[in-house]
Amino acid sequence: MSESSNVRRVAVIGGGISGLAAAHRLIEQSSSERPIEVTLFEASDRVGGVFGTIHIDDYLVETGADMFITNQPAAVKLCERLGIADQLIQTDPTFRGSLVLRNGKPVPIPEGFMLLSPAKIWPVLTSPIFSPLGKLRMGLEYFLP
Repeated sequence: MSESSNVRRVAVIGGGISGLAAAHRLIEQSSSERPIEVTLFEASDRVGGVFGTIHIDDYLVETGADMFITNQPAAVKLCERLGIADQLIQTDPTFRGSLVLRNGKPVPIPEGFMLLSPAKIWPVLTSPIFSPLGKLRMGLEYFLP
């Protein structure tokens, strides 16, 4: 058996966050006894997928996910393995919160809305984000999952 036949060759299609994570994990799993050669294929001119930051007027807008939940340690551990944990930035409590666009205008996410799941009913019912029909459908969720 030749030396090169010992190498496992893996193609990763797509350089978005999932493709980059898959390629990174494959490289972590590579060993001198069974090396892995990873080739990443990306159609666009940069990796990262939808992740990015753009300026719109006076605002800095994240075009992809701009955070992760730190009470689940896997993402923090990945940052440590990548050597970028020192670049993590805590959320400034003054600006904590999210907005969604409704009819072209930014509207705050209702209070108690955690991870796209309402924890408090009154803020959801009074929020302009949801239509009356949408609010009725949410109320029926218990009966019509």
